[in-house]
Amino acid sequence: MDLVFIVPFELVATRFHPPSKLYYALSTLALLRVFYSTRIHRWFSDFEENEKINFTMVRIAKMIWVCFLVCHYGGCVFYLMATFHANVKDTWFSLIDPNFVNQGLIKRYVTSIYYAVISFTTVGYGDLHPVSRDEQIQAMEPVLFPANSNVILENEAPMFLYFVLRGSVDLIFPDGIVTTVRPGQVFGEVCVFFNTPQVFTATTREWSQLLMLDRVKLLNILEGCASDTSQMISDYFEQLPPEQDNPSMDNVLLAFERKAITFGRIGLPVSLWFAVRRGYNQLFDELVEQFCDPNECDKSGQTAMHLAASSGDIDKVNRLLAIGANPNIRDLFGKTALHVAIEKDKFPMVQYLVETGVPMDDEAYVMAQRNGSEEMINYMELGLLPQFIYQVE
Repeated sequence: MDLVFIVPFELVATRFHPPSKLYYALSTLALLRVFYSTRIHRWFSDFEENEKINFTMVRIAKMIWVCFLVCHYGGCVFYLMATFHANVKDTWFSLIDPNFVNQGLIKRYVTSIYYAVISFTTVGYGDLHPVSRDEQIQAMEPVLFPANSNVILENEAPMFLYFVLRGSVDLIFPDGIVTTVRPGQVFGEVCVFFNTPQVFTATTREWSQLLMLDRVKLLNILEGCASDTSQMISDYFEQLPPEQDNPSMDNVLLAFERKAITFGRIGLPVSLWFAVRRGYNQLFDELVEQFCDPNECDKSGQTAMHLAASSGDIDKVNRLLAIGANPNIRDLFGKTALHVAIEKDKFPMVQYLVETGVPMDDEAYVMAQRNGSEEMINYMELGLLPQFIYQVE
């Protein structure tokens, strides 16, 4: 076995590069040396029993060795996970250099160790953070709970988001409502997102395996994903069953909306389109002042410009244009801000967009004939007439 431990698998692996299968096989074999670390543990135990050696210094050395070992293998695992990924550019490598795998061995090793250290010791992920889904799952902590265990207590701080892998969990609300969460479902997310005390007690019905994701780590992951965060919150509001009567959850949502409407600060990275869709004017003002990306879109491809144009809000459109919004972006249905304004029969908005330089096209004229007023149709005809004359000439 000692002969296996001394074979320089990693040096042989450097002759190959991902996605070579030999590279992955040799790199995995190098992990066999983790079993050799058990001998070092025995050495430390012998040193601790030796009266001639300072016990405190031995314990300090042992602690340093364990920390180094954890960070070393953590860095190796994180590195291998990224190299195994189908697209390396969708991993944490992309935060450093898209061609990170071609860098020198020392640079790759030191950077991987650094990534492991900040992942294990700091709150959040700093300048390096999980990018791919596999890396994000690594940020979660799997925990096994016996039956009748309290996972969450009512009114406690929202520390974790929970995913049920096995078993089931009862969510007991103070008004007597009980909801059962089963494998594949999540709980605790509302209070985690909206940063309010938990409104229920979560108790396991049986032995249950849960994945725990720390709120601070979650927010760090979402920091550069404002559009995804906005979509999650927006979907939650839109998918609430109208027949559900849960005063506890209603109070959480009302408190969130009160903060967004009154103060414009919700503690979450969100997009401008979210503020426009929900009608949070104060939040919209805050995001405009922060020069957030005005061209981020929702799952249907609509930007804040589309939503503001469809509601006829000229002031918002004017402010979006001032920070670089593109009024000619098309959504998944091929519609621009001008098109949605015509569909909603917002004649003043159509006039404003055209006067700011948004081009009219035949498609817009057809929409006006189908959805617009006579005044809008006449305006569109006058706007298209010069283009028609130019084409004839």
